[in-house]
This record gives sequence, structure tokens and C-alpha cells, in this order.
Amino acid sequence: MKITFNSIVLADIAATPRVFSTVERLGNRGAIQDDLLFEDDFLTSIPRGNVAGQFVCVTTCSYASVNAAITAWKAAYDLILTKASLVWLPRPAGNYLTFANAILESVEDVEWQGVHLKIRYTFKVTTMTNTATI
Repeated sequence: MKITFNSIVLADIAATPRVFSTVERLGNRGAIQDDLLFEDDFLTSIPRGNVAGQFVCVTTCSYASVNAAITAWKAAYDLILTKASLVWLPRPAGNYLTFANAILESVEDVEWQGVHLKIRYTFKVTTMTNTATI
């Protein structure tokens, strides 16, 4: 699995050091307006678009040193509120999903033990495209 954001690799099992990832949440919702129409006794639901949701992933890596783990944490923290393309490649030989204009909402320390660091990234996503790998 590989995840990139703003051309920065957040997770890649082929990288050195290996950064593993688990996708915890991937979902979107649309806005719906419920109204009573003029002289009508029934509620009418009108789709309004505005589809948005979250992409949440947890990365896990064992770094070469505590200083390298601190540097990785600071780099993740510095990306908060960045708006960029988020690309998720679930399998090396499969399709990938691109979320244009994703915004990194939060970065959380899930577990930090010396050189071992788990980071949860929460993105707000709106548009998604599915692309076949070449």
C-alpha cells in the first residue's frame, strides 16, 4: 500500500524504512434538504450535492533513531490544513484513487515508543477519481 499527499509519501511498504498503513475510514456523504412543498402534506427530500467525507489512515514505522521519529512527527504536524491531492494505491498492481483538494484536518500520535511511531492522519475529501495503473 502506498499513500501520498502533496507529493509527500506518507506510507509505502517498498520504502526504506518501510512505512505500513491501515485505512480506518473511507466514506462520503451528500447534503440533502428536507422540505414541505407548497400546499403539500408530505416531506420532500432534495439532493443538494456537496458530497464530502473523510479518509482516515494510520501509518506505522520503526525509524533508525528517536531523532528520526521526532523529525517524521514534525513533518506530519507541519502538513495540517494543507490542501493538496491525496493518492491511495491499495495494491502495487491495481487501480489507485485520487482525492483532489483533500485537506489534512488532523494528525494524531496513536502510539510512540522510542523509534516506533504510529500516526493517524484524518483528511477531508470531496472529489474522487479511480485510475488504472500503467
